[in-house]
Amino acid sequence: MNVGATVTREALLEVLDRTVSDHLEWLKTWHGGVMLGGGDPAAVDPHHLCLFGAWYVRNQHAELVNQPMLTRLATLHDEMHDRAQT
Repeated sequence: MNVGATVTREALLEVLDRTVSDHLEWLKTWHGGVMLGGGDPAAVDPHHLCLFGAWYVRNQHAELVNQPMLTRLATLHDEMHDRAQT
């Protein structure tokens, strides 16, 4: 846990940009697994394994990250992975 960690605006924007690409790759893999039987990409703790989930867990207490918009995004992110796993 990074209590008191500092996240710059630039670092936040960079991780959010990379997250979009990472999510699209995860989605392609998930669709392939569901449609073509290519394995289960949602099998084990997926919301902490993807780029955004891992980053959020490490930085959730940083001032710039600990705000309602990102807290809600993290909640939706967890719900999406939970539903994909189901």
